[in-house]
Amino acid sequence: MKFFKTIIIVVLGVGLVTSTVPAQDEINYTEMVEDLKVMCQIIDEVMDETFEDDYVKGGFFRRGGCQHLYLKDYGAMFLLDVRFPVAEKEMKIVKTEKKTNLWEKYEREVRHQRQPEEVVWVIDNNKSYSKEKVDKLKEQLAYLVGEYGSRIGQLTLDDTISFVVFGYPDHAVDLETDFLVEMHVVEHVADAMSHPRETAEELRKKNQALREAIQELKKIKRELDGTAEEESGDDDKKVISQRNETIIIEKEKDEEMEDSQSQKGKRLRMLIPPMPPNFPHRFHGKPATTLILTFKRSQLEDKKGADWEALLEAAAVVEY
Repeated sequence: MKFFKTIIIVVLGVGLVTSTVPAQDEINYTEMVEDLKVMCQIIDEVMDETFEDDYVKGGFFRRGGCQHLYLKDYGAMFLLDVRFPVAEKEMKIVKTEKKTNLWEKYEREVRHQRQPEEVVWVIDNNKSYSKEKVDKLKEQLAYLVGEYGSRIGQLTLDDTISFVVFGYPDHAVDLETDFLVEMHVVEHVADAMSHPRETAEELRKKNQALREAIQELKKIKRELDGTAEEESGDDDKKVISQRNETIIIEKEKDEEMEDSQSQKGKRLRMLIPPMPPNFPHRFHGKPATTLILTFKRSQLEDKKGADWEALLEAAAVVEY
């Protein structure tokens, strides 16, 4: 089922990053995948040695082990599973009775139907959370990115390297529970990267400038049409009007294109709603926590694993 998770993340990743930031040089994806696979194998070996049974290794009948993803113009992402909570607060889904009026209530009783339920998010204290384990996990990931992160070729200095760790409170890891968690992951990874937000802001400014330019052109057109009507014949007036219309149409097309780019950028900032109650998950029975560490590629220059403390201090950290 490892394939199942990979497909989900790829689809989400591609949908979120398409055309939101300026393109970089052509990527050799074969070499990129090879580098990410090497990094994943290193992560698997080191994490297995460090955490032993607390690290979820992949197998034929279970999901696990390091999985990788490359998002163009963003960077590399590595997804891991561990058998302990990675956030002090846990986010889970519980079912509650849905409020109904008296008629609906007793109508269901007469028809022997179940009371409807609704699914809601709750945040609770995670009693099994161990700060020592999580600190050790962060240190190990910071060491790995310091020692080997710069070996991932083709990443620009503006790119990032992110570790997304899913933590479970027991030894069992469901195959079906992670879809909901992973949908929120990409949003938080985008939050940890500054340049997508800057790009979206630039697009909004361009859109505003284009709108103002179009309004100004329309104003000039009205003035020119009035002047042409007084000084020119019908043919000259028609030529001037057509020319002005062409300019405005071209500007409006530019605005539509910029607005389309802006909308794609805004998708990074959209809140992702919870899945409907009929989605096949067992998330409420097995809450998961998530830790995201994001390092900028530029911070890895002249760094080694021994510099993990400085790297960790500069990293963007999200826990939920």
